[in-house]
Amino acid sequence: MGIIKNLSSFFLKDELIEHKKALDYLSESLQELKEQGWVELNKTDKELTIEELNLIQNTAYIYFLKNPLAGQIVNLKTYFTIGAGISFSTKAEEVQKVLNKFWDDKDNKMFTKQIQMSNELEIYGELFIRFFVNEYSGDTKITLVDPSEITDIIYDPDNPTRVLYYKREYVEKRFNIETKTYEEIPHEGMDAELIEGDEIFHIPINNVSTGKRGISPLYRVIPWIRAYKNWLEDRLVINKAKSIFAWKKKVKSIGAKLMQQMKNKTENAFNNIVGATKPPKTGSVLIENEGVEWSIINADVNASDAFEDGRAIKLMVCAGSNIFEHYFGDAGEANLASAKAMELPMLKEYQYRQELFRWIYRNIFRKVIENKVDTGELPEEIDMTRTFIKNQKEETITETIKTVDVYLDIDFPPLTLTDIKEYTEAMAKQMGMKIRSRQSAAQNLGVENWEEEEYRIFEDERKDNAKAETQKKKMKESSYKDYPEFNINNYRSSKVRDIHEE
Repeated sequence: MGIIKNLSSFFLKDELIEHKKALDYLSESLQELKEQGWVELNKTDKELTIEELNLIQNTAYIYFLKNPLAGQIVNLKTYFTIGAGISFSTKAEEVQKVLNKFWDDKDNKMFTKQIQMSNELEIYGELFIRFFVNEYSGDTKITLVDPSEITDIIYDPDNPTRVLYYKREYVEKRFNIETKTYEEIPHEGMDAELIEGDEIFHIPINNVSTGKRGISPLYRVIPWIRAYKNWLEDRLVINKAKSIFAWKKKVKSIGAKLMQQMKNKTENAFNNIVGATKPPKTGSVLIENEGVEWSIINADVNASDAFEDGRAIKLMVCAGSNIFEHYFGDAGEANLASAKAMELPMLKEYQYRQELFRWIYRNIFRKVIENKVDTGELPEEIDMTRTFIKNQKEETITETIKTVDVYLDIDFPPLTLTDIKEYTEAMAKQMGMKIRSRQSAAQNLGVENWEEEEYRIFEDERKDNAKAETQKKKMKESSYKDYPEFNINNYRSSKVRDIHEE
């Protein structure tokens, strides 16, 4: 059998080489098609391969870095969702201290990480948040794992919603102090890292129930972003080509010698076309006779016709990203009323993103609390006092709940400036109707520490009252000065004078 195989390889050597070349060419062609956004229609498995997923994520990342439209899509969704940053609070003082310590930890960098989380969720379509816990203090640190390093998610065969392990394959770059160079340590194949399911919090979006991984929302708009980029580049080429010649110089009755001299002096991009010369400088005096005639070339680039073509392509980007064109620098087709009406779908999406991140942060905070409970830094149960009105009487009860179940209030900045005015008026009206407290209204308007703010309000009122009393006293004293000082002797003399006159 081995002899036949060797003979076949010998006699069919050329055919095998050509066959291998054809397969390589086909593979390269398929890869190019995938990079351009093409997908296989005969594919039965809805789940993308890890290679296809990495290609989508890498392409989205490059477009985020280099393309203004893709960058604006990601940035706008982060700006509207996160704004100046989230705020959080709980009535359990011990828990609040734990969360504040976690948030302010210099290793966690949570202020900047909340921006990175929003950006990466839009770019990659998923987040892998990994938890590191100090087994003695219970302190928690988190990091974001590159989605391209997670090559598989292993589920419990008896419970398809429970993750047992995350398979991570990557090349570690470890710095060698002695050689002062980086050493590459591969963690691939049999050396891949298996991370237990409860050590990673995976958030996939833009997928279906049967999908393990999330898909970048930019995936559906990248072909149109590329088309718009190509269209702009084509327009630049056309405009440049039509503006190469600004003047036309017609020379009559020219000799061969003079023609050769003009040809030698020609400087242009079209292989030294005869008769093309540099145009006159600004402010030049043009002198012509019967033998020479100058005329201006009108470079009509049909800009008005091309505008609608470019806008049509950009509208596909708007439809795919749910961001309207006036946010991409083109407000020509919108006024204030129409823009506000069209923004409703955008606001609904950003409300959804805020609720999504509220759920993400609530799960992160609960993990932080749980780690403190496991190490004994926090009690398993905590007493919470609740005051309410019943039968027009104030009642206070104390309930014992699990510490990990304590209520966490996580707030995001208002989506628009008009919301602030609407919220303020709504809060004031609800306070006037006695259905909302000042503390609740203040928290809804973004006040983080109500007790401190309430003390400041009290101090301001006290200062205002003291100032009013001082002003009132001064006015009273000044009113006395308007009348002469009372003298009993003058009064008696005046009385005696009146009697004599009578």
